[in-house]
Amino acid sequence: MEDFIAWAGWPYVGDFFKIVPGVVLFPLTLMLAWKKFGNKALVTYSLTHNLYMAPRLTDIALTNCKDRPLIVHALYIIVDRHILVPLKEFSPPLVIKGLESALIECDPVSSYSVGEHSFEFDFQHVWEIYVLTTGGRFKCDADPTPNLFSIARDEEYQHVQIHRRLFNGHIFNDLVRYALTFTMKGKLHTAFVDVGGMIGQEWPFVINCLRPENMTDAVTVKKVLEELYGELMDGPLHVTVLNEPQIQSPVD
Repeated sequence: MEDFIAWAGWPYVGDFFKIVPGVVLFPLTLMLAWKKFGNKALVTYSLTHNLYMAPRLTDIALTNCKDRPLIVHALYIIVDRHILVPLKEFSPPLVIKGLESALIECDPVSSYSVGEHSFEFDFQHVWEIYVLTTGGRFKCDADPTPNLFSIARDEEYQHVQIHRRLFNGHIFNDLVRYALTFTMKGKLHTAFVDVGGMIGQEWPFVINCLRPENMTDAVTVKKVLEELYGELMDGPLHVTVLNEPQIQSPVD
């Protein structure tokens, strides 16, 4: 034990433990310094088609991958290594803080041309997107944002289409027979009558159901409800047919 305590190497051990924290922290320090050096950005986008305009990139999100501000003067695409397609120019420049993102909307375009010749290119394969920044330019990592259609197509899912039917801002389905619109105390109300005669949505009155014989057509619905509540309405009740009743085949 006395030999262990008197070992001459203890001073070196002490010096070793003094430098260990620096050795451990050096990679972290190097990584943090690297994040502040140079420029790096990730751009995600969606592709938009319109019958009356040229295809273009929309919903562009430019993410600054460095821990220092990124000054953006312009965003553009290089096609076939010799054609420059502008996406967006900024005046004054767009400043994106370190490790943050900015949403960029490109202006609509009627068509593209190079010189006197029309120019078309495939937006589906956009790989070289560049940022023009103070002191130079650099290529972004491009990542087209996936959508449900592309996922269904690539992974061979059957894609369910979503349908929304609106009347005066209210969604309705195939069970709604009639829409009722009327004004009461200066406010416009919209109510629905379903195939069972139930009245809902913006219907403020106590009686909220019609008998089958009172639902044969819009004229009958209007007559019955105006007899009940017409005096409480500011004006006439309007009845709109949203779904025609289905005629069922007679059952033997």
